[in-house]
Amino acid sequence: MPGRFTRSHPTGRHALVTWATLVAVVGLVMTDFVLSIITPDYDVVRETSSQLMNPDARYQALARAALGIHAALLLPLLSVIGNRIGAGQLRSGLITTAFSVYIGASIVSAVAANDSDSKLIGDLTANQVHDLAAIVMFSGAFATVAGALTGVRSLAWSTQIATYAAFTVLVIGGPVFLAEVVTEINGVLERILALTFVAWLGVIAWGEQQPAKRP
Repeated sequence: MPGRFTRSHPTGRHALVTWATLVAVVGLVMTDFVLSIITPDYDVVRETSSQLMNPDARYQALARAALGIHAALLLPLLSVIGNRIGAGQLRSGLITTAFSVYIGASIVSAVAANDSDSKLIGDLTANQVHDLAAIVMFSGAFATVAGALTGVRSLAWSTQIATYAAFTVLVIGGPVFLAEVVTEINGVLERILALTFVAWLGVIAWGEQQPAKRP
């Protein structure tokens, strides 16, 4: 039986999900863009966004605040993302859990300063916690997109295309970035991965007010 389209009517809840997510996406991207330009001695091609959070970086407080606010603004989307892109209770739960990991790791990464030797948890330094949180962030992001891919045919066509594209970029670029294969362009590669994921989140959030394809 062919799928049918059902239209979700804009409501206050839908509007909150959409606009909070869009602000989270645009705010993080624009903050990183501006700070990458105005931070002295910063090489956007080689250096990742974590270097903007170094204790000696001029605007490190703003960079860390932007990441923390980004995570907080994604909480409305967290409350619906499983039902929006997950067909079935188990899949919805896994997607929600994966996205929760991304949000939680983002907050930890914002709190723990990069390249700081101060003890944060036991013998773990803030830098170690920050690096670990960054890896967990990527893992949560990848797992969220992968979870959506398992039920992609139940989504609107625009969301399907975005999901296929995001998964392809993350599955190819992620291992290359984490293994530091091309350190000369680490900063560019990280931003491609980050932009891919947050742009995908924007598509998912916008889908809350758009026709959704159901089996």
